Amino acid sequence: QAALPIAPGARSAQPIISEDLFPTVLGIAGAADKIPAGYPVDGRDIRPYLAQRDSDPERPLYFHYPHVWGPHGPGYEPHSAAVFGKWKLIYFYTSKAFELYDLSADLGEEHNLATTEPTQLRELAVRMDHDLRAMGAQWPTDRATGKELPMVLPGS
Repeated sequence: QAALPIAPGARSAQPIISEDLFPTVLGIAGAADKIPAGYPVDGRDIRPYLAQRDSDPERPLYFHYPHVWGPHGPGYEPHSAAVFGKWKLIYFYTSKAFELYDLSADLGEEHNLATTEPTQLRELAVRMDHDLRAMGAQWPTDRATGKELPMVLPGS
């Protein structure tokens, strides 16, 4: 792949995540074609965004943690989250609770809109559930029974 000219100080408003760094570095090194077939690579090469040749402002970003991590406390239980444009959706598997935020008006995530925006909540929850299933995401499991604990959609 030919090098993309990136101007010094180039900026992009394209949302990206840390998982984009691996495919970007592989692309810079000319090694993107060295990934074994079927090897899962999360993220995408962000050089086209920096070269301002591509943009996908509605690209969903997923954060899936189907396990307990870190110390005990808020945010440390198994959860999935996604950013869809201006919306951020979080699902907590243990409590089966959703949180919904309008990041364009509430970047600090102080006003949970899950109860006041039920249509938006359901639409995004269905989309996140579908996309996680399509990606083959692992679900949390009940330690006592060994059964998977998939997302429970609102209104189910």
